[in-house]
Amino acid sequence: MIAQTGKTQKQVQVLATYTFRNRNRVCFTVLSSNGSDRYNTCFDNGRGACSCPARGGCYHLTQLAPRAARIIEEQETKAANVRYMYSEW
Repeated sequence: MIAQTGKTQKQVQVLATYTFRNRNRVCFTVLSSNGSDRYNTCFDNGRGACSCPARGGCYHLTQLAPRAARIIEEQETKAANVRYMYSEW
């Protein structure tokens, strides 16, 4: 018989999102699982870093990576559209 654990997956709660002009960077301020601490999770040119005490990968990085990639892709698309508009002149 295999015992099952009742461990629930933690969900990231984002308090704020920061984007940077002219940089492929996005940062999130997130609430810790204990509900009182705050950490910064940033993605810069495909690399992620988090200020939480987890060693190795943390759930903040894992869960926010797709969201950060989407935001960065949107920024790149907007920048490309602006460059295209100015090259038309």
